[in-house]
Amino acid sequence: MREMFSWYLTQSHQVDEVWNKGILTLDANVLLDLYRYHEQTRENLLNAIEGWHGRVWLSNQAAEEFFRNRKKVIISSEKTFKEALSTIADASKSISGAVDKLRGYRIVPKALIDKFGEAIAKPLEDAVADIEKSRQGHPNYLFEDPILNRLLKLFDGATGAPWDEAQHAAWVEVAEKRMTDQIPPGYKDGHKEGERPYGDFVLWQQTMEFAKEKAKPIILVTSERKEDWWEKYNERRVGPRPELSKESWEFSKQPFLVLQTDHFLELASKRSGGEVDEESVEEIREVSDQRARRRADFNPAVEVSQTVLDAHSQQNRGLLRINLLRPVPTLTGSGRLAPKMDFAPDLRFSLIDHPAELGDYRLRGSTGTVFDFNVHIATTDRSKLPIGEYVVAYEAICENEGEVNADMISTAEADKG
Repeated sequence: MREMFSWYLTQSHQVDEVWNKGILTLDANVLLDLYRYHEQTRENLLNAIEGWHGRVWLSNQAAEEFFRNRKKVIISSEKTFKEALSTIADASKSISGAVDKLRGYRIVPKALIDKFGEAIAKPLEDAVADIEKSRQGHPNYLFEDPILNRLLKLFDGATGAPWDEAQHAAWVEVAEKRMTDQIPPGYKDGHKEGERPYGDFVLWQQTMEFAKEKAKPIILVTSERKEDWWEKYNERRVGPRPELSKESWEFSKQPFLVLQTDHFLELASKRSGGEVDEESVEEIREVSDQRARRRADFNPAVEVSQTVLDAHSQQNRGLLRINLLRPVPTLTGSGRLAPKMDFAPDLRFSLIDHPAELGDYRLRGSTGTVFDFNVHIATTDRSKLPIGEYVVAYEAICENEGEVNADMISTAEADKG
C-alpha cells in the first residue's frame, strides 16, 4: 500500500527525506517578491535559501520570468512611496476640510477646534517625514542590486537550459490541451497574453524532467495561492493538488514537496535551530494576499467596503458592504481584522440587506489568520446571484483557542430559504 500510494504520502511523511537529500527550486514569484519585502524579511528569506547552497536549481522558465519582470517589480515597489504620500495628502486635505466646517459652527469654542486641528496635523506630518526617510534609504536596485548579485552567485551553474524549438512547440500543444481540460497547474492563467498562460505548466514540466534526470527529491517553493496549485476544503489550503503529487511521482519516481514561501521560511528556521520570525512570515503572507487581490481586480465582480463598529484583540464587529457588479454563482468579500486578534477567531455572520430578487442562498465565512477573513454568498441552486449590494454583519470573537479551522468555520455557515 505504501508503494502504491507513495505520491499521497510525500507532503506529510517524507519531509525529512526530501529536506535532507533533495534539491531546492523556486518559482519566479519567490525571487521577485524579494524586492517587495522589508529588509528583515528579505534577509531572513535569502538566508534560508542560501542555506541550500550546492543543492539548488532554477528552472529555465523561472529564470526567464524573473528577468522579464524584475525591473517592473522594482519600479512598482518604488512607486509605493509616492502612493503612500499621496494617500496622506488626501487625508490631510479631507481633515482640513472637516476643521473648516467645524469653524462654521459658532457655538463650538474656537480653541477646541484649533486644538483638534493641531492634534490631527502632527501625526500626519510625522508620517510624511517617516515615509520620506524610508524612501531616501530605499536602495535603487536598477543601478546597484545586491539581491541580484546574491541570486546570480547562488544559481551559478545551477539553472536549467531552455527547450529547443521542437520541444517547446510540442509542450505548448500539451499546455493548451491541459488548460482546456483544466488540468493543474496554470489553468487559472487563461486571461494572460501570448504563451504566458502556459508559464506555470512549463515550470512544472521542466522541474519534473530535472527530478527524473538527477533522480533526486525536489522541494518546489512558490508564492502561488491559486486553486490550480492547491487543494482546499472550506477555503483552507490542505496541500498541493493531488493531481500534481500523483503526476510528479509517476513521471519522475521522486518525492516532491511543494511549499508556499511562508511555510518554507518557517520550516527552514525550525530545522536550523533558530526561532521563527513571525513578522517576516506574516509579511510574506500579506504580499501573497495583495497579489491575489490584484488578480481578482483584473476583472472584478465585487467592490467591497468595510465599516468597523467595535475592534480589539478579542472581538471585532462591523459591516461588510459587497457591491456585486455582474451576475456570478458565488461572491466573496474580504475584510480586515485590526488590531490583530489574539488567535484565529470564531466567526458569526448575517446577511442584513440584499437585492430583492435574491432567492434561497447560502452564507459562509472563513479565516485561518488573526488579521483577515472572507465572506462567501452563493445561491443554493447554483444559479447566478443578482447584481446589487449585499450587506453582511460580521462578528469575530476569540473564544475557543486551539480548535481547528474546519470546526470554527462550521459556526459561520447558514442557509436561507
